[in-house]
This record gives sequence, C-alpha cells and structure tokens, in this order.
Amino acid sequence: MVTDSYSYNEKNQLARIARTGQPTVILGYDALGNRTQTGWNGDGDGLLTAASSDRIVIDETGYLKENGNWFLH
Repeated sequence: MVTDSYSYNEKNQLARIARTGQPTVILGYDALGNRTQTGWNGDGDGLLTAASSDRIVIDETGYLKENGNWFLH
C-alpha cells in the first residue's frame, strides 16, 4: 500500500511530501514565500544538496522595480 504524508513549515507552506518507497520531496521558499527549489532527497539527509544524489529543480523568481512599483519578473 502506498501512503503519502505532507508536512508544512511555520508559514503553513508545503515543505515535504513523503511517499512509501520513494525519496522525500522537499520544497524550499524565499523570504517572500515564493517557492525557490523542489527536489527529491535521494541521499536521505533531509536537505537538498547540489553535490549529492538529490535531484533538484531551482525555481527562478525575480522582481523588477519600475516607476516605484515592483513587478514579478
């Protein structure tokens, strides 16, 4: 039987997804609450580490200030 378990951080954002028989998925966020990375924790250390067996996707989010207003870029 496959079960999923979801964990949330202190800002109530999805932080981890654990599924029976698979590496845990870890999600990272910036200070503004934008998701910055998602990955499979292949080495099981609870962190997303570039120089490891983890598989990481970096979400690039930027902001542009124009005429005193901020825009998602």
